[in-house]
Amino acid sequence: MNNLKQIGLAIHAYETAFGCLPAGHMKTYDWRYAGPKPPCTSAIVDKSIHIRLLRFLEQTAMSTAINNSLTIIGGENSTLHSAALGYLAFPSDCEAG
Repeated sequence: MNNLKQIGLAIHAYETAFGCLPAGHMKTYDWRYAGPKPPCTSAIVDKSIHIRLLRFLEQTAMSTAINNSLTIIGGENSTLHSAALGYLAFPSDCEAG
């Protein structure tokens, strides 16, 4: 329940800072994934709302580590591929088994 509250507070803080709600997803252009007929296939849906909320969830280091001009699946963002966000985990996931 606390995790949901933190996400709600982060969305509210984002709205206060920018005057709008964060986008549910973002399109990114990366020429490496452009496909055979740009610009029709040049933008891919890449980043979720969670990328925009990182700074408001005390994840500033992770937020600044993201190269937003490239896709999240690109090698330049590979350090984030295995990053875990505690606020998205169930409390039972954190229990030692």
